[in-house]
Amino acid sequence: MKVSQLITGIALGIATGIQPIFGFNYGSDQYNRVKKTYKLALTSCTLILVVAFFIFQFCPEYIINLFGQESDLYMEFAVKCFRVYLLACFIIGAGAVTGIFFQAIGKPVPAALLTLSRQIIFLIPAMLLFGYLWGVEGILWAGPVGDGLSGVISLITLGVSWKKIFSKEVAEK
Repeated sequence: MKVSQLITGIALGIATGIQPIFGFNYGSDQYNRVKKTYKLALTSCTLILVVAFFIFQFCPEYIINLFGQESDLYMEFAVKCFRVYLLACFIIGAGAVTGIFFQAIGKPVPAALLTLSRQIIFLIPAMLLFGYLWGVEGILWAGPVGDGLSGVISLITLGVSWKKIFSKEVAEK
C-alpha cells in the first residue's frame, strides 16, 4: 500500500502541478496550450507509471527488501501482492490528470466524480465484494479493477467532453 501511495503521489504531483497551467490558459482561451499540456502530463504520468509497472512485475523483491526482510513465506506473499494489486498502476495517471483537468477548467461535477472514482466508487466496493467472494486474493484483485475502471472512465469522460470543452474554439473558426 505504501508503494502504491508513492506512485499515486507521483501522478497526483504532476497533475496538481499543471493545474494552474490548465486554469490560466483555459481562462485566457489559449486552448492549444491546454491540449498540449494535457497530452504532455498524461504522457509523462503514463511513462513513469509504465516503468513502475515493469519494476513491480519483474523485480518486486528489490522494493520489498527496502522495507525489511522477513521469511520466505512473507516474501512470496509480498511479491504476489505487488504483482496483482499493482497490475493496472500504469493507468492511474489518466484518472489523476483528467480529474485535475476538469477541476482546473471549472467543471466540478466530473472532477469530483473522477477524483472519487478510483478509491471510493470502485476500489472500496470491489474490496468488500471480492473479499467476501474470494478472500484475501479477491482484495488484491480489487486494486487493478479500481485502477482500471477509473482510468478508462476518465478517458471516456474526457473523450465525450473534449469537443464541447473547446467548443468556443470550434465556434471561432
